[in-house]
Amino acid sequence: MQKNFFSDLFDFSFSEFVTPRLVKVLYILAIVGIALYTLFGLFSAFAYSTGFASTLLALILVPIGALIMLILARFYMELLLVIFRIADKVDKIAQNKGVSE
Repeated sequence: MQKNFFSDLFDFSFSEFVTPRLVKVLYILAIVGIALYTLFGLFSAFAYSTGFASTLLALILVPIGALIMLILARFYMELLLVIFRIADKVDKIAQNKGVSE
């Protein structure tokens, strides 16, 4: 039976994982943060421009940096999910073999 999120959050025995349920929210927050970074970087490129070359360089590098950050955020979230899925599979294998915790 699925337990309540808040009861799992305050489960001091750590019998249920909360992180897999939070990954979607964390990824959305990462996307929002990266978007704000990109907007701020592009705004700064125009507002604090010292010349055409520096503005052009910022207009090229800021989106590339944002793309790299987005890829790394997605990679990290997928890595977290893989680790928790491995833990679930190992737990099921242990239950099938009769191994106790």
